[in-house]
Amino acid sequence: MLAPHGVALERRGGGYRIGLGRAVLDSRVFEALVDEAAQASAGGDDSRAAALAKEALGLWRGPVLSGVPLHLDGRAEAERLSELRSRALEIRVDADLALGRDAELVGELRRLVEESPYRERLVAQLMVALYARVARRRRSRSTSGRAAPSTTISASSRARSSSVSPGRSCARNLSCGHRPGLRPPWIRG
Repeated sequence: MLAPHGVALERRGGGYRIGLGRAVLDSRVFEALVDEAAQASAGGDDSRAAALAKEALGLWRGPVLSGVPLHLDGRAEAERLSELRSRALEIRVDADLALGRDAELVGELRRLVEESPYRERLVAQLMVALYARVARRRRSRSTSGRAAPSTTISASSRARSSSVSPGRSCARNLSCGHRPGLRPPWIRG
């Protein structure tokens, strides 16, 4: 069954080895797509970055090697791939924010920040999405005098991580440099 795909099961010593031949691992395809998405993002091609990151994330099927007992090397690889998934997600969200899709991202980002409250980039992305939404509303009608939700997120994030101060990456993400005219008032320069 595997032979037509270039895959062979070989007996080696006291165990077995799977020879992949021409077959491609989905993890390698995933890595290549994330790399392409990062390059597209760095080159300012946000539509391509969003599409590539979305395609990469579409290959994801739950936790890496879920239910498989892993030794040290296997755990390290699973953690590396999980971190790469987080990077792909952040690339996609950055691209979607740059494309003005902030309104669709707020719910997803709230969930992601709840799951990973110490990922500064996700917190920054949520703040930018909320600020963009508020800025759009303010342009369409007068303000109600309420504090912008993004400042509330910042305060709650600081409260959760009172011993951790935001790093440069968080401040850089909040600069909104990718969205001309969208610079939160708490960012100087």
